[in-house]
Amino acid sequence: MSVLLRWGSLGPLAAAVALACAASPVPGNPGASLPLTPPSGPSGVEVRALPPIAVGAPVRFVVGNGLERSLFTEDQKSGCSILILEREQGSGWEPIQGCNLERKPAVMELRPGESREGAIDPWSTHFDRPPGSSSPAFGAGRYRLRLTYRLAQLPEGEEPHAVASAPFRIGS
Repeated sequence: MSVLLRWGSLGPLAAAVALACAASPVPGNPGASLPLTPPSGPSGVEVRALPPIAVGAPVRFVVGNGLERSLFTEDQKSGCSILILEREQGSGWEPIQGCNLERKPAVMELRPGESREGAIDPWSTHFDRPPGSSSPAFGAGRYRLRLTYRLAQLPEGEEPHAVASAPFRIGS
């Protein structure tokens, strides 16, 4: 299972639950960390989807911190991950929400120079799909991943900074 970020002061049970929901394991590369390539531009933070992505397959991703300081983000975003999956709708982007954990979000830290990978599973029970549904939570279309974060562990619930991946396609 991929460890996305360093955990703050979580208790052992909360940390185990948060870790299990932060990202799905990436087949063939569990727990792997991809080398950081500091992105160009002022943010110094990079989010990438890892293609190819077929309809119904997990959306694999990597998050890298090229800043000279830690960044902090909360889980319980799309599929209980740290990222928001957004689908292009007309001239804008619509978030695909889904996290049914009954706890407050866990705060995670990504230290300078760290990069981690994970996945958002369209079959996750965290997305509001009807029981017995034979369709994934998101299908063919144009998407992007967005990371919201802050530069200090507190205050909770506030993430004034954001960076998005390049748009990508799911399906053909």
